[in-house]
Amino acid sequence: MIIVRLKGGLGNQLFQYALGWSLARQRHDELAFDLSYYRRFHDRQPDLRDFDIPFRELTFREMLRYRAFPHTRIGDLLTKIQRRAMPDMWQPYRREEPGVDFASLRCDSKRTLFLDGYWQDNELDDGDAMALRRQLCPLPRFTDVMKRGEEILAGCDAAIHVRRGDYIANPRVAAEFGSLDVDHYRRGLAAIALGRQLRRVALFSDEPGWVVRHWDLGVELVMMHPDPARISPVVDVSLMRLATALVIANSSLSWWGAWLGERSGRTVVAPARWFAKETPRSPWISTRWIRV
Repeated sequence: MIIVRLKGGLGNQLFQYALGWSLARQRHDELAFDLSYYRRFHDRQPDLRDFDIPFRELTFREMLRYRAFPHTRIGDLLTKIQRRAMPDMWQPYRREEPGVDFASLRCDSKRTLFLDGYWQDNELDDGDAMALRRQLCPLPRFTDVMKRGEEILAGCDAAIHVRRGDYIANPRVAAEFGSLDVDHYRRGLAAIALGRQLRRVALFSDEPGWVVRHWDLGVELVMMHPDPARISPVVDVSLMRLATALVIANSSLSWWGAWLGERSGRTVVAPARWFAKETPRSPWISTRWIRV
């Protein structure tokens, strides 16, 4: 069995799912998810469930059977004790970031593999990438909101994703990432326009009202969702993948909206720097994307 500990928002969950799914596919193995993070921290939820994919949560009995202890204070303590007191053969084969060699992961034996990390630098091969893009579709219950979004996109020349939220309000997150300013999107739209006039641009954002009130991009900004808190992020990432041209933020949700929609003739503009400070750590960036 492949056990993946899901954590963070949807963009992070997708990186975690991609690695677990590709390993399970390669090993012809079963994939299950540890959701204990979301019972401990309540700022996010496992939105991955809103995709039309097989989704199986690890049961409490399986946690005991595989000694894959939940992400709780007691569970973390038991994991530490387990590592010190028990032979490795009696533990789930745990792989955590940083410092994991993805090639070695793919060569692991059939014993239970427990993955705990974000895995943003895992690059899928072409076969896995194509299969993953085909399967990641929103559940049928989102059909109506998807249709409304597609109508908005059809009337726009491009789309942008602006991430604010914790990038502004949380000092720790702001120091690590930093919210991109209006100049990034001006440069991005200029790279898309290539001399032609852009008139209407679809706006994906967790604070669309603030962006419309405070930013002048020289175009009409059309809010995809005036109240994004009521919309599953699965809808946003599924609509971003449909945009013919897209300027993304330094956000994993943005990354997936760009990557899932990768195709010939589509223009994607990404930040030249993903983090606020220089660091080698960043998601894999397609060579087809423009960096500004």
